[in-house]
Amino acid sequence: MDNENSLYELLNEISFVKCILFLVVIYLIVTGFSMIFNFSFDSLLFKICLYIPMLLFFIISLNYPSDLIKKDYNGLFNLNNFKKILFIILANFLFTIFIFFILRYMSTGLFRLDAQLFAYLDLNYPIYVLMYFLAVVILSPIVEELLFRGIILRKLNTDYNFSIPFAILISSLLFGLCHSFGGILSAFVFGICMSVLYLKTKNILVPILAHTLNNLISFILAFTRIEYFILSNGIIVIIVLILFVITNFILFKHIFNEISNLN
Repeated sequence: MDNENSLYELLNEISFVKCILFLVVIYLIVTGFSMIFNFSFDSLLFKICLYIPMLLFFIISLNYPSDLIKKDYNGLFNLNNFKKILFIILANFLFTIFIFFILRYMSTGLFRLDAQLFAYLDLNYPIYVLMYFLAVVILSPIVEELLFRGIILRKLNTDYNFSIPFAILISSLLFGLCHSFGGILSAFVFGICMSVLYLKTKNILVPILAHTLNNLISFILAFTRIEYFILSNGIIVIIVLILFVITNFILFKHIFNEISNLN
């Protein structure tokens, strides 16, 4: 794809310092409101209140680039890219289950963790379900990809002269640390995958689509309590672990090859 006058280049024109300062200011404001109105730091409402201003910041900073979004959209559904997206989602899902398995069954004593693979969504509270969908499936993929891949990853490489592998590691680590304890490692790996997708395609809509599909699957599975079904059957556990080893071996091999080609 020709990246002249594309979102890929336009994102690089946003000031890194301005973006981070705006994020910090909004974070402090929302934190203050959360203390005044007594809603939890890690609540969906907090994330919505944080991400909506950030989304508006990007829209305004990019000068409402509907024409550029349309241009990138036209190259979004490349079959090869879509196969990669689906494979990454599968590998990440199996990786997340593996981490959950380790946390839940291999920690002992004082360090035993009551891990939960997916959020529990109670259909008796539709407003909560709608908030979860808005925060996790809509806002998070867009804002997080624009921030961690479109801004932080690119700026570390272009403005601060970090090597591509180091910029990928730092931006993905920051991305991982923004998730709950049990999900940090899987989010870190997922962030690396999104970074490679972005740098290879030079189209921010590709990681946004992958992130959206990944979170949509999480949203759907939140109704099923799938972890109890998986871990209640020894055969299923063995199959999942075998698939985890195979898919993640392929995934990590692909990641290393792609990153070396990006240098």
